[in-house]
Amino acid sequence: MNMVVIDDVTLKVEEIKVFDVFTSDASLMSFLQNEIKDHHIIMVTSQDEASFNLSAAARSEFNKFGSSILDRVNFRDNYAIVGQKGIAVGEAIETIQSRKDGMQFAENAVTAGCLTIPVGQSKGEVDKEKKIEQAEDEDSKGDRRPSNDKADSQEQQKKTKKEAEAPEPKDKENKEAGGQKEAGGQIKLGEDQLNCGMKSACPGSSIAVHLFTGVRAAELPKICVNGKYVISSGLNDAGRGLNFVVFDPDSKQVTRVARFDTYGSDDDSLELFLEVLKEGELLLAVAHDEASMKLKKSIRDSIEGLGSSYIRLLSFRDVWTFVGQKGIKGFSPYEQLEFSDANSDRQILTWPDPINVRICVPPKLEALSEKKVRVRNILRRNFCKKHDGYGEFCSKENFEKPLVPAPPVDKSLANDPIFNIPIVIIAGLDYNSLRRQLENLMSNRGIKVEMVKIFYDEKFGEAGELATVFNMTSHKLDSSIKYTELLRKAINVSWTQFPNSKYLIILEEEVFPSSDFLNFFRQCLPSVETDDTLVGISAWNENAYRGRAGASHLAYRVETLPGLGFLLKKSFYEKRLKDRMNECCMRRSWEGWSVEGVGDFEMVIPDVSRVERGQYNGRMTPLLRELFGRPRDAVEFGDKLYQVSNADSLQSEKYESHLKSTISRSRSLDENQLQKCLSDDKAIYPMETMESVAGRGGSYAVFYEQKTSADDRALSALCRCFGLFHVPKYKVRGTHRGLVRFSHGNNSVLLIGSESSYFDEKPKTAIVLQKN
Repeated sequence: MNMVVIDDVTLKVEEIKVFDVFTSDASLMSFLQNEIKDHHIIMVTSQDEASFNLSAAARSEFNKFGSSILDRVNFRDNYAIVGQKGIAVGEAIETIQSRKDGMQFAENAVTAGCLTIPVGQSKGEVDKEKKIEQAEDEDSKGDRRPSNDKADSQEQQKKTKKEAEAPEPKDKENKEAGGQKEAGGQIKLGEDQLNCGMKSACPGSSIAVHLFTGVRAAELPKICVNGKYVISSGLNDAGRGLNFVVFDPDSKQVTRVARFDTYGSDDDSLELFLEVLKEGELLLAVAHDEASMKLKKSIRDSIEGLGSSYIRLLSFRDVWTFVGQKGIKGFSPYEQLEFSDANSDRQILTWPDPINVRICVPPKLEALSEKKVRVRNILRRNFCKKHDGYGEFCSKENFEKPLVPAPPVDKSLANDPIFNIPIVIIAGLDYNSLRRQLENLMSNRGIKVEMVKIFYDEKFGEAGELATVFNMTSHKLDSSIKYTELLRKAINVSWTQFPNSKYLIILEEEVFPSSDFLNFFRQCLPSVETDDTLVGISAWNENAYRGRAGASHLAYRVETLPGLGFLLKKSFYEKRLKDRMNECCMRRSWEGWSVEGVGDFEMVIPDVSRVERGQYNGRMTPLLRELFGRPRDAVEFGDKLYQVSNADSLQSEKYESHLKSTISRSRSLDENQLQKCLSDDKAIYPMETMESVAGRGGSYAVFYEQKTSADDRALSALCRCFGLFHVPKYKVRGTHRGLVRFSHGNNSVLLIGSESSYFDEKPKTAIVLQKN
């Protein structure tokens, strides 16, 4: 619905709004009820499809603006109205163009001319006029208004609304709205069907029932009860709309049969049909072809009162079966609903697979205490109709499933500061990876989707649409040639959009967070909060290769900015990055950002990564092959949460004290094997011997000689030999004051240079390796 709101006095445009009522009419309802002042004028036109989720309640809101024909707007009809808040029903200027059979869309609905204000008479004026007319001769009604130019103009404006017509049913058999047939009168019984087609008889006093919705509009529905068909082709007016059978479980007799064409008519007799149900009577129902278009709220209320969980969800071309009972205290267990689907051109909604159910129904239904739950995921459904390539995410089994964030593991953690930190995702062009990234993020216990924002290139809007499916916000950025340019823009814009946040959590493209992602940040955040030398937390450990990272309970301090998935302090951004993004951060984060003052700030990283990166699909350089071509360790991608045992010891002083104590108690590894590491470029340290040397859970220190603090020749050779990050011409990763730390199983290994402040903690018996 496209809407313009005009002040009736100043004639100024007050609002211009667009409401996607194909998805939901909630925002339209709220706007009509709360935002438009009395006497203001609305001009509204439909576009594409506006009836699918336009509820009876929303349609009735337009009555307050003089509408009288909106109830007749059906799938892909076109509609236009000029109305005014406060005028009587029928006084608005409105027109409908109905979609004809075989046409994808209806012809344009147009109303034009010079507008006279007020648009029409108020309800009070109309009521007064009716009283006058009642006292006059009926033939004088057409001459009651003064003959003047204003009246003639207004008459011309309203002329089109008389031309609007309701859609005609497709076939002769369905032209009537149906109606009811009473027992002893017109009810016809069809063929006998033993047990209504079930292999064995129903136990005790249970009643055999067969409910079949029919196939599309081609095959008519069927209802069998107690061994007799009562609704079927050529029997008791089976057809489009709602087909009902009323059954008395005491006498075992069908008492009434009826069909109501709730697509083409809003016959009030349906309301009466439901009202006169007797206590204990069973109502058997099937929806065939299309049964929702004229199904009023009051009817849905009545059927819900008979035990229906799904009747409020019934929409265009859905199929539905139901067994309810007058007087039920709760909800019926005998109800099914299948949602309509898109056809091959992904535009017109077509029928789902039919429901065909045979059941034994007890004389008194055993009510469910809570509604059965079905969710029509309109956002996901519409996205999947429009876009290909999402596999299981858009499969028929999955595309109605709600996308719900995981609840907090403990209610006391619901308001933890970590869940109020904005999460910024910089999307690339692999939308399936973005989908997986968002799904993984939703698995983090306690996450608030309103804190997630996806930034994307303006030329690639599918990322923004995907964000909407997950109920997340998005922001399009000016088009960029390189991803690094998009990344810089997103980081800069994020701080302006979240000016009061002290931190941002940033996820780069194709980076998949584990379910422990936010939990890890949550535990480490207090240390970052209280230590000025810590500027953030990374979920990625560049040295966490398979077999080199097994201590999921440990976190380290490092002097690098690992990137991929990380939390960043605003104070660090403003001091070191804000005015230098185009200088420091031209390369991908894994190549290393050139930030001034390296060594006087650090990040917290996990021993075992809390993110993993998808397969790199570009040209594999030696750096990329080392980072993303080797098997890595990451925490399990499931529901498990990990406790960080040293989270309270990450502040500078505590961390230094802990390290020095660990080093002083450390043991040595095999000297001969270590010497080979420095002399043989192909040597690999046999990690399996580590446990046999000292058993599980030990701490091992390797000391090496340096000529200067910048001399990392021996360290680089050791990293290669131990299977850590090693690429010629690239610096060693994961350093902390001349120390590199990793784990193997529960064993901790520390590589320490002679220029490091930790060298003084060397045990007297430890050897010092020298690189020739």
